Amino acid sequence: MKYSGSNSQSMMKIIVVCTSSYVYGAEVATLNLLEGLKKEGHDILAITSTWTDGEFSKRLAELAISEKRLPFGTFSKKLTWQAISWTFNMLIRLPGLWLGWSRIFRHFQPDILIITNPKHGLYLYHWLDKVPSIIIEHSEKPISKENRWLYNILMKRLAGVVAVSHYLVANIRQLGVASEKIHVIYNGIFSAGKKQHIDALPQRKTADSANPFKIGIVGQISPHKGHDCLLQATRLMNEKNRNFEVLVFGSGNPDYIAKLKHDLALANADSIWQWKGYESRHDHIYPQFDICVVPSQCDEAFGMTAVEASAYGLPVVASRRGGLQEAVEEGVTGLLFESGNAQELADKIMQLMDSLDNYRQMSVAAQKRAFEVFSIEESARRFSALLKTLARHV
Repeated sequence: MKYSGSNSQSMMKIIVVCTSSYVYGAEVATLNLLEGLKKEGHDILAITSTWTDGEFSKRLAELAISEKRLPFGTFSKKLTWQAISWTFNMLIRLPGLWLGWSRIFRHFQPDILIITNPKHGLYLYHWLDKVPSIIIEHSEKPISKENRWLYNILMKRLAGVVAVSHYLVANIRQLGVASEKIHVIYNGIFSAGKKQHIDALPQRKTADSANPFKIGIVGQISPHKGHDCLLQATRLMNEKNRNFEVLVFGSGNPDYIAKLKHDLALANADSIWQWKGYESRHDHIYPQFDICVVPSQCDEAFGMTAVEASAYGLPVVASRRGGLQEAVEEGVTGLLFESGNAQELADKIMQLMDSLDNYRQMSVAAQKRAFEVFSIEESARRFSALLKTLARHV
């Protein structure tokens, strides 16, 4: 049975399958997409895999987006009691899940199905060819037999895969997905109206002897995020008697944080780093910075922090890895350095410190590109065009 939703050329009925009650990077991107698609005039139903109210459900309510809860959990191949319990409970719930999905499709009659986690496509396999269905790939997947098998099964019925960066395309191809079924659409970070709000915020004073240059780093504090590389760059700049401070926003492993603080003390740089902790509001973070550093030592699929900082008019210094190479236009909106190279990172930061004219040009270009390329509206517009094309080919 094929489901037939709206016949309107402009409005579509879209089911989006979300998987978490928490709000991390991929969930923020999903919420932004839902906001944009709603503004485009589409009728959205979010299916969440949760039993109770969570931050994700709260955000959906704020956006006035309808939500249906259908906890579908996960299977696990691990032989722990907890994993076995999860799998057993999942098997028990399968008949109820089938009935739940059947009712949702029958009553809502969607035009399009969007899945935000490939593994959950297996639960929906029966319905994937009832309406055009796509997966949004937010992260790089290991080229494993399991993932090849997963995509091989799903692509028999999926209409396509959306990658959030060009960097991810090669990875998705290696999982066996045909090039013509891969579509690149960047995440939308802020709405166009956010720019007026940002521009109205108090601006930091130009760094001088009384106002040290503020270097910001945001996100999970863990080895793969490169805080240790920034620490070494800090030591190198401190040896040159540069006037700066490092503002650290985020939380992480206490042992790793303790090691960073110990190493800072050994480098006589502990007073330069300010540990701000976790902060959810961008307005309380980025206006404090002169630049933002993203020294990742892993391949970021997209580079959300870099784009957020750019929207606030901050030049970004980021490692030359993964999607960060698309989030930062080198020499225009920021600078790139080889991952793990503390000397090059220090040199790039000092390059911006020493050239106020270059800094200002990058600041303007960074914000302009953020709202032109990575706005919620632009992402939703491109998604709408893709979804309408897929719907016409049913």
